[in-house]
Amino acid sequence: GRRATSHLLEAAARIASDGSCRELPDEDLQAALADVRLGFLRQSRTGTRDRERALALVREAAFRTLGFQPYPVQLAGALALWDRHIAEMATGEGKTATIAMAAVLRGWSARGCLVFTANDYLAERDAMIMRPLFEFCGVSVASVTGERS
Repeated sequence: GRRATSHLLEAAARIASDGSCRELPDEDLQAALADVRLGFLRQSRTGTRDRERALALVREAAFRTLGFQPYPVQLAGALALWDRHIAEMATGEGKTATIAMAAVLRGWSARGCLVFTANDYLAERDAMIMRPLFEFCGVSVASVTGERS
């Protein structure tokens, strides 16, 4: 509801304003991502604070690998997906980036993550476009199409 949306937008604003990882060299950012990834894998650091720190690191990785700064609405969407909510976004709000950031966080779990999309073309395109982000964050990516299933 409205309260959950407000909470997600407030968290997204905190993440968007977190500049603590902007000055880190790539190697240090990747080391911080690996540390958070290990915590997610162990499921010992899944509290709100660690989730926000993790997404701040992934946001910075998205900027460095894909060349864009995710908007707060995208961060809020990624948090909603992490919390297992359905996130409705309008055309042009950046669903692919939102889902990719959430998939990184989910991919760090022992269960991994599957993302379904409308058609084979989009599955291949999005996997290719987001591959640099996934790889920088230590997550593998592949696409499966009807021809390969």
